[in-house]
Amino acid sequence: MHKVLVFGDGWGGELFARRLKENLAVVEVERVIDWRHAPYGRKNWEEVARLTERAIRPYIDEVDSIILASYEATVAVIDQLRDKYPEQNFVGFEPRMMELLPADSAQSKTRRLMLAGSEAVRRSIGYKVERSRLSLRYEIVEVDSSSWSELINRDELTAEALRTDLARQGITNLGYATEHRLDAILLYSTELAEQRELMEEVLGWQIYVVSDFERMINEIAVVLGLKGIRGGPHKWRD
Repeated sequence: MHKVLVFGDGWGGELFARRLKENLAVVEVERVIDWRHAPYGRKNWEEVARLTERAIRPYIDEVDSIILASYEATVAVIDQLRDKYPEQNFVGFEPRMMELLPADSAQSKTRRLMLAGSEAVRRSIGYKVERSRLSLRYEIVEVDSSSWSELINRDELTAEALRTDLARQGITNLGYATEHRLDAILLYSTELAEQRELMEEVLGWQIYVVSDFERMINEIAVVLGLKGIRGGPHKWRD
């Protein structure tokens, strides 16, 4: 039986470990969640790298794959971990949401996207490259979601709290005024993966919520030599 470790810096790690176990029942899933220091969104990369390596070190060479179910941990340290422990497989959540958008989007009319990520993620080269590529096709609205993860970890994220934080960042009326309407929100945070209904309530029913869980489960299945899960590329909502 395959054995993997899921590491996270809060509720996102718990969510992904649960989803992975549901979809890949033949895989033994162990989880390590750094609740003490969660979330990592406002920390510097050096601290994130240190905390991540310390948490996963006991599992090096003891599991088939170590999954960093944290965008912050991935952008901060996955490359160094792969160099330092070449015999251990690592899989991480990297800013690659553009791959989940429909292939025909370049021929469609201009669309507005919201990119939601923490301070740490938005400082990464991977995110900046993806943002630059997306901006060639879409009008971009960026938002700092650091406080959203903090609220989720305390089970306190509500529609009112989300609207308040968006307003604090100067973002209002996105779900209602036609000139401000968003087509999709890309969630560069594992904590936000199951917040579709809340995003629709605040940003409008038409919003398409894009998270990376399904693609990551398939990637892990390929790494382990399994068939993966059913599902095709994301499509825009009609």
